[in-house]
Amino acid sequence: MGLIGAGIGQSRMPRLQRHLGWLCGIEVAYELIDVKGCTAPDFDEAVQFAIDAGFAGVNVTHPFKQCAWERFAQPSSAGPGAFNTLTFGSDGVLGFNTDCSGFISAFRRRLDTAAPGTVLLLGAGGVGCAAAFALSRLGAREILIYDACLQQAQQLAVALAPQGRCIVVSSLAEMYARAPGVDGLANCTPVGMHAHAGTPLPDEFIGTQRWAFDAVYTPAQTQFLRRCQDVGVTSIAGYDLWIHQGLDAFEIFTGVKLALDEALSAETKSWLE
Repeated sequence: MGLIGAGIGQSRMPRLQRHLGWLCGIEVAYELIDVKGCTAPDFDEAVQFAIDAGFAGVNVTHPFKQCAWERFAQPSSAGPGAFNTLTFGSDGVLGFNTDCSGFISAFRRRLDTAAPGTVLLLGAGGVGCAAAFALSRLGAREILIYDACLQQAQQLAVALAPQGRCIVVSSLAEMYARAPGVDGLANCTPVGMHAHAGTPLPDEFIGTQRWAFDAVYTPAQTQFLRRCQDVGVTSIAGYDLWIHQGLDAFEIFTGVKLALDEALSAETKSWLE
């Protein structure tokens, strides 16, 4: 197996997939395919390399998730517009989005059977699209979409419209005004990462919601999540999505389903600290 992306030298996915293989007695070879360019031809070349090398499949990360969808989604496909997992076999190249399935598992692990309610989604990129479609499948009443790129938010709203009610939030002022009245917050921006310190939403707008999700997992504890926890908002960490999408990818690659238990959680969390 492998991972296609740009600037992925620090990825923990190889370690995770090898560890999951070790747990169930499967020897896993997992390579990083770090693409220097960021164009569609560069992605096509990386995929062909993996196929020629006999890979069972690859994970796909930034900036190629949307490109993977454009290349391998069926014409009638409806979904988040991105693939982060590809398999190679007799049926050709098949695409999957384990960010979407992983979000659903992460949400259920923290909130059981509760419905998401009305959600403010911050960031309409690859992870934001996956989270939005997952929230729709979880029965969200309404999804409010904000992105610094208004066009990107509008495109997600159009794609999501057949799945449920969504509203584009067109300004920071509107986002701040709406935030206290929603049931859930979903940060799908890079704000909070080591290289993008800060919080996507000022502290004064956090506390009236029931739950919050942060896609950032390095660091494992962001300023946004700390604020949510301090005011009693149930938190879904970036780790929760990361581990569940990795487990889903492993099952797709190998056919083996592994459950997230305390031992696996403790081991893999330590890699992100």
